[in-house]
Amino acid sequence: MKELFIMFLYPQRLILSQHTRADNIMRGQVITVLLMLAIIGSWSIAYAMWSETLRVNTTVNIGSGDLDITSTKLLCKYCCPCDCHDHDHDDDDNNSHDHHGNRGHDCGCDHDCSDDCQCHDHDHDADHHGCCIDIQCGIIEVSENGERATVYVLNVKPGTEVWVGLVLSNDGDIPVKLTSIDVYDENMTRIGDVYVYGPFRAPGTSGVWGHVTTDDLPFPGNVSLPSPFCDPGLKLIAWIHMVTPDNHHDCHIDITTQYTIIINSSISP
Repeated sequence: MKELFIMFLYPQRLILSQHTRADNIMRGQVITVLLMLAIIGSWSIAYAMWSETLRVNTTVNIGSGDLDITSTKLLCKYCCPCDCHDHDHDDDDNNSHDHHGNRGHDCGCDHDCSDDCQCHDHDHDADHHGCCIDIQCGIIEVSENGERATVYVLNVKPGTEVWVGLVLSNDGDIPVKLTSIDVYDENMTRIGDVYVYGPFRAPGTSGVWGHVTTDDLPFPGNVSLPSPFCDPGLKLIAWIHMVTPDNHHDCHIDITTQYTIIINSSISP
C-alpha cells in the first residue's frame, strides 16, 4: 500500500528513477564498447610494431665483394731459333750457312737481336736455342665490370712466350677469394699456366709486380686456387703464361692472336 501511495503521490520521481537506471545501463554499454575498441586498437598497433620489427629483422645486407682487374702488364719474349755454327764450316757442301753462322734452312735472328747470334747452352736452356729478347707485343682491354680481360698479341713470331700480369683488387666490403682464372685462345680452347700470389696491401711492395722481366717469371711461392681470402682493400697478383701458336714452323712470318681471361671469385667459405 505504501509503495502504491508513493507511486500515486510521486509518479515523476518513479519515471525519473527508471530513466536513470536505463541511462546507467546504456552508459555502461558505451564504456564497454569504448574499452573493446581501445583494446582492439592497441592490438593493431602492437601487431603493426611486431610485424615491422619482423620485417626489419629479415632484411639482411651482406655487402658487396668480388675481385676486379685494376692493373695489367703484358710481357713477351721471343727466342730466335738460331742454330749456330762455326764460320769455319761455311764451305761444307752439306750445310749452307748465312753470315750469322746459321743453317740456310733455319731461321736467322730477328733484326732486333744482336748481329752476333749468341746461342744458349742447350744443356741449360733447351727450350731457347738462340738469342732471346723481350718485345712489345700488344694491348690488354679490361671489361667494365673488371672481371674479364681480352689480350691482343700483335705481329709476333710463332712460339713467342706471352706473360700477362693482373692485379686483382677487393674493393668491396667483405672478404672474397679467387676461385679460378679461365684462359681461352681465339678458338675458345682452354690454355695457359696460372700463378697467383698474395694477398698484398700494395703491388709495388709485393716483390712480384714492379720491374719484372720475362726472365723473372714465374716467381716461387704462388698459392693454389681457391686462394686464401682477400680482405677488403687487399690485392692478389696473377701471372699467366701462354705461347703463341707455332703451327707453321716458319719464323719469317708474323702472327696476330688474342686470348680471353675470365676472373671467378666467391664470398663463400
